[in-house]
Amino acid sequence: IAPHNYAPKTNQLMSADVFFTVNMFNLNWDNAQNKKNDTKRAIDNMKSYIANNNVPRQIFVNAWASPEGEESFNIGLSKRRAETTYNLVHQILNDALTERAKAENIKKNDLQNYINDAKKDVVITTNAKGEDWENFLRLVEGSSLKEKNTVVNVVKSQPDKIRREQEIRNMSIVFRQIEEDILPTLRRGEIAFNFSGVQKTDQEIAKMATTSPDDLTFDELMYAASLTHNYA
Repeated sequence: IAPHNYAPKTNQLMSADVFFTVNMFNLNWDNAQNKKNDTKRAIDNMKSYIANNNVPRQIFVNAWASPEGEESFNIGLSKRRAETTYNLVHQILNDALTERAKAENIKKNDLQNYINDAKKDVVITTNAKGEDWENFLRLVEGSSLKEKNTVVNVVKSQPDKIRREQEIRNMSIVFRQIEEDILPTLRRGEIAFNFSGVQKTDQEIAKMATTSPDDLTFDELMYAASLTHNYA
């Protein structure tokens, strides 16, 4: 009930979203959303920053599928997109560190050891988050869809995801707009570089609160309480 006063250090956070084609998990720079959001430039900026500044201490990789089709397929799809995004992270680090090695006149024979040494303390946390109903709802609520209130009510009132999707699909004109404007933005992987130090994830804090609370600071422990609505 009381404020937790816990504030993750996000002052040195750099992030980018990578978008995927429907039902696909391969990296495609020609994807319309990647072109629209200039994703390639965002990735190049990440490489440039690391090459000329610091290697991130912690990297978060998240991936989602749009909420359409079979849920089990989408869970697997988000896992494969997470793997693709994870591989892209290593490519970013390798390319950036190769550039830095050139500037530092590192010999070619020593390059791989130089890269491995620079990456050894980096903590990478990967999460495949399945269907992104949460952002679907947020985008619908903020859209200009004429029947958006109906769509929102369906999502909130229908617990069965298959029936929920079918009810939305039955609104053919609305669904066509959703298919064009909203769903493509949800098929994505997210990269977040944290340069300010390794932080505990929400999952780690929640687990430690019950298994080893003495290892948490007071603010972290109070924050753990805010992660659940279960008073027990």
